[in-house]
This record gives sequence, C-alpha cells and structure tokens, in this order.
Amino acid sequence: MEKEILLALWSYDSWANERIFKPAAALPPEALHQPLASGHDTLIGKLWHIVGAA
Repeated sequence: MEKEILLALWSYDSWANERIFKPAAALPPEALHQPLASGHDTLIGKLWHIVGAA
C-alpha cells in the first residue's frame, strides 16, 4: 500500500474514533452500562469491541 493511502486511512480512523469516543466520554457511567436492544449488551461493550477491532 502506498504511504499516502495509509496516512489517509489513519487520518480517517482518528476522525471516526473522535466522533464516537468524545460524546461517549461525556455520558454518565450508568448510561455506558445500560442494556441495549441490539448488538453488544451495553454501550461500553460496543466501545470495547471498537477498540479491540483496531
């Protein structure tokens, strides 16, 4: 892969993570552990999944 492509992917990943994690950081802890209707059991579970997939 070319260096420019890798840098673009890195930049996009950073942008996307900020859009996800910044609002999540503003939530109270109980909101992160509240059960969800789909996917992972809780929002914190989804966030850990995102971190683990990186």
